[in-house]
Amino acid sequence: EKTKKKKECKMSGFTSLPKKKRDQLAVVWASLLLHDSNVAISERNLVAVLASAKVDVAPFWPGLFASTLSKQNIGELIQNIGGNAGGSQEESQEESKDEAKEETKEE
Repeated sequence: EKTKKKKECKMSGFTSLPKKKRDQLAVVWASLLLHDSNVAISERNLVAVLASAKVDVAPFWPGLFASTLSKQNIGELIQNIGGNAGGSQEESQEESKDEAKEETKEE
């Protein structure tokens, strides 16, 4: 009984989310699992991961995520979390160089 209670506590935050948010979060986790396992992020693979985890999501989410993520470099997305969300890495590097030049001029 104690073990069952612990499992419920761990999932209580997830299950208390609105359905749309739970669905999105579940597909994100499934996508990350596939990426970490070096398995293609496809609709079929997402559906399989979600089914094995016994997580029901709206049927359009796996396909939507698969088609969007197939055009992305997931590793690069993960590395850039929290930084330069609106621009490319090259733009960020150029800005850093410009800032360094300005600091040198001021000294």
